[in-house]
Amino acid sequence: MPCLALVLALSIALPASAQTALEILQAGPRPLFKQAHRLLPLSTWGPEFDFEVRKELCEHWGYCLQFGRLRPELVRQLDDPHSTVSRVCALCASEPEKGWDSSL
Repeated sequence: MPCLALVLALSIALPASAQTALEILQAGPRPLFKQAHRLLPLSTWGPEFDFEVRKELCEHWGYCLQFGRLRPELVRQLDDPHSTVSRVCALCASEPEKGWDSSL
């Protein structure tokens, strides 16, 4: 019983820190890359991130812009302008001068 009281006391005394992946990335220090470096963009292996996290990783952390894993649902999602896949394609098309690197 004393352990339960300690856990309750700590959970009440310590504020919850619920942050999104985007908030955590934006709060941390961004890496500094040498101007005109020739490093290949990094890629991720694991869960797919939402659009804003993908964009943040690409713009500021040296990652390629994650399109998504190839599967039939992605092709169908291209018809929905609000889907992540459509937003990634629209971003690449709207700013070609950035040379967005895209990972399949």
